[in-house]
Amino acid sequence: MFWKRNLQKALKFVTSQHPISKNTRDTLFNGENQIGYIEYRWSNDISNIVSMQIEKEHRLNGHGSRLLSYFENNMKDKGVKEAKVCILPDAKGFYMKNGYDQDGMHQSPAFYHKLF
Repeated sequence: MFWKRNLQKALKFVTSQHPISKNTRDTLFNGENQIGYIEYRWSNDISNIVSMQIEKEHRLNGHGSRLLSYFENNMKDKGVKEAKVCILPDAKGFYMKNGYDQDGMHQSPAFYHKLF
């Protein structure tokens, strides 16, 4: 249990803008080591997650959910009401676990989540 407390204290988020795409990127670090990132764009009341990745050695430790929650809280603070993501089939369980629902009107890979 002691190592988990130390890990939590070492985690930090850094928000930046991608130099080419101009998407916003939230990156999760443990000390100086990058654990993962989420890249997105947003306007008015909807955000679109473009990409999300957790480094292989850091998966299944809750970091993806932690990063997604950080992103959602940032969007709520900006007045964004909905997050949208198009996913590969193997990510479906992750997004459903985190409150995202599939678009029932289409057989598309789009999932939505009301932020408030």
